[in-house]
Amino acid sequence: MTDDLIAFLRARLNEDEKEAWHQPRGSNILRNVEAIRRVVDELAAARETQRRTWANYLAWTQNEREPFPDAETSDGPDKIVAGLERAVTLLAATWADHPDYLPEWRV
Repeated sequence: MTDDLIAFLRARLNEDEKEAWHQPRGSNILRNVEAIRRVVDELAAARETQRRTWANYLAWTQNEREPFPDAETSDGPDKIVAGLERAVTLLAATWADHPDYLPEWRV
């Protein structure tokens, strides 16, 4: 779900950015686009960190007998991703009337 939502949001942001260049107050739109884009990019980066942490853990389980080095904080990436997914879902609701907006994204 999240990869599709990220792609959907990036497409809408690109559309808004192109439109903003033709508006008299386009700089305000561009600031909003950039702010949302940063949140979307943070989610994409956090999901990659989450994937790497999981892959490292799986590799560790096959080779080590000591406690996993990040055992106390291993849910950190999960919490960050969950929070960012919620934020991105709320931001995407702005485009709920768009034909490409999927019902499972509704808040």
